[in-house]
Amino acid sequence: MAAALPLSRLFRPGGFSGVVLAAALLSIGISWLARRFRIPAVVGLLLSVLGLFWFLTGRFHAHTLWGIFPTPASATVLVHSVREGVSQTINYAVPVPTTPALLTFVAAGVWMSAWLADAAALWVGNPLLAIAGSTPASTSRPRPGFCSARSARARNAGERAKRASGGAPVLRCASH
Repeated sequence: MAAALPLSRLFRPGGFSGVVLAAALLSIGISWLARRFRIPAVVGLLLSVLGLFWFLTGRFHAHTLWGIFPTPASATVLVHSVREGVSQTINYAVPVPTTPALLTFVAAGVWMSAWLADAAALWVGNPLLAIAGSTPASTSRPRPGFCSARSARARNAGERAKRASGGAPVLRCASH
């Protein structure tokens, strides 16, 4: 939650922090309840996504609710709002105005970031393993143009390059 607070510097003064704090707290609260009742992680993610959908609809598009329940029109308006928020992040310069579309986009990002951090730290049981397993660069074979330390050492002249650089290894990769 504290990691989301510096985002307020990107916005003009306004209602940013309330939306961010509510999104982070609700996300963590749903995750905590799911753990408390020993709900499987996949079901907890589904509950979190449904909570996100309900929160964003109720906060920014309450006119599309049927009582307290989101409708198909809510989904349509929410998708349009997120697309508009993405467009605004591209087109506006800092500090940006606190428009509903941009706040919808940021609140969704904060919600999912809070859930992912909570899931990595608590449900997986090994936070470092969760972080390492989620990196997209974990492939067994390097891509063309990718230089790994192992492939560089194999192609290096070894000790000659190390001595020439004053002891620091020099990574030189040939194209694949």
